[in-house]
Amino acid sequence: MHTRSHSTVGVVGRGFLGSAVLARLERDGRRAVALDRANPSVVDDALSPELAEAYAVGPLTLVWAASVSNLSIAAARPDRARTDVDRFAEFLGAVARDAPTARVVLLSSGGTVYAPGTPPFTEASPTGPTTQYGQSRLRMERMLVTSDVEGTVLRIANVYGPGQPARAGQGVVAHWLAAAAEGRPAVVFGGLEVVRDFVYVTDVADAIVRAGDEPRAAGSVLNVGSGRPVALREVWEAVGAAVGRDVQLDVRPARPIDVPATWLDPELMRATTGWTAGTPLRVGVAAQWAALRETVARP
Repeated sequence: MHTRSHSTVGVVGRGFLGSAVLARLERDGRRAVALDRANPSVVDDALSPELAEAYAVGPLTLVWAASVSNLSIAAARPDRARTDVDRFAEFLGAVARDAPTARVVLLSSGGTVYAPGTPPFTEASPTGPTTQYGQSRLRMERMLVTSDVEGTVLRIANVYGPGQPARAGQGVVAHWLAAAAEGRPAVVFGGLEVVRDFVYVTDVADAIVRAGDEPRAAGSVLNVGSGRPVALREVWEAVGAAVGRDVQLDVRPARPIDVPATWLDPELMRATTGWTAGTPLRVGVAAQWAALRETVARP
């Protein structure tokens, strides 16, 4: 299978997922350019000199992993979701002008862009986001799909794993493990029968790199998930197994942004790139707990 593994990869955003992609590229000995607020991808409405230089040398793949919002933040601060859209529009315009043959891989949200319905959701399922965050992701998707830039949209399920911060809207696994480490109850909205699709961070990083390398992924919208519905009860049990004791729960009513069940069908991603999620939930949760304990133990 022909790939673009010789291309330089620019990763815009050095948060949880962006950092995981950079680590994967470093492990593979790939040339990567890390872009963030200190080293922006766009300077004076043009692609940054570092990216322009990389584009002049050879094939360039650009991964958009930058965001100032998430599901919870966008609900409280819709302006943050609009900022994400505006920044991506500026970036895409600069790419179209200064690196027109570059590939852009957009990290979108598989859990929020689909219309309410019966999962699993495929890429052909109707879109109809009911949240500010989902609406902003879908706008960004449409910008890329309708642009002249070669692009791939990845609709990613609930990512977890080492390095995930326990911040508002950042994921139930990180929050519950942080609660266990601090000896306080873990908060759950809507109860333990809520169903989600959990996928481990290194599996997702692998999916992102594969999508950027695979020519058949160009112009595609692809789901990235485990394909397995997981009730939060199973996550709670995995957390308990990792920490070696039951974790007390603080059960609260579901929020307007919550849906009772959502998970993805990743078959098209597998058929296009050969990717599948390989990390079992208990293995991933245990690794995240070990990493958290190591971080806490550092002087």
